Amino acid sequence: MQKILVIPSWYPPDGGQFFQDHAEALAEAGFKVDILVNRTIGLTKLKISELSTLHRFQVSEVNGTRVVRSCFIKWPKNELLNIQRWSNSTVKLFRRYERTFGKPDLILAHSSIWAGYAASQISAKTGIPYIITEHRSRFTGKTAEAESLVRDAYHPFLKEAFGGASRIITVSDALQASIRQFISLEQQIQTIPNLVDTRFFIPPVQRQRDPLVILSIGRLEHEKGMD
Repeated sequence: MQKILVIPSWYPPDGGQFFQDHAEALAEAGFKVDILVNRTIGLTKLKISELSTLHRFQVSEVNGTRVVRSCFIKWPKNELLNIQRWSNSTVKLFRRYERTFGKPDLILAHSSIWAGYAASQISAKTGIPYIITEHRSRFTGKTAEAESLVRDAYHPFLKEAFGGASRIITVSDALQASIRQFISLEQQIQTIPNLVDTRFFIPPVQRQRDPLVILSIGRLEHEKGMD
């Protein structure tokens, strides 16, 4: 059985429930799936009640997947340093995971920012191949705001993340154009949309009311295109 290690850039309780759902789908398909969560907590938002959990190697079973957790303290006003610190911390967490549970066959990083970069560092040290699935709408590059979210200072990290990936997957075609500046011509990008349980969207034969009401859910930020 092939063993996949999922490294999410964010994860519940900080969003990212889809990453857990996706891991469970892989487990149902017959893979052994572990999830390595290095949760980021801002120093200014750190609660006293959370001090006892910092840097603890916590392991739990969630619907057929093994979830390994630890925490990382982010320093204020040091974003570029924090990228490198978080990546180094994730590499150390991986080393402990590897000693405890063995080596995975493949790493699946959800988003280049910054799980993909951490995966590139792990791969460089271990030779384990990795795949990046990119979700972030900032890579559409269709608005000035989206472009501003991919800062020039990020480019070296993104080139390492995307450049070393065995496969790059985007959740929509719109993300591909911006990503191509960080990869070689030989690398291919494949679009695989987010999984959807289509049974949820089968309308009843008789609607309960008119007119039809449509609910759209998303953050009220310009990059989400709610306008």
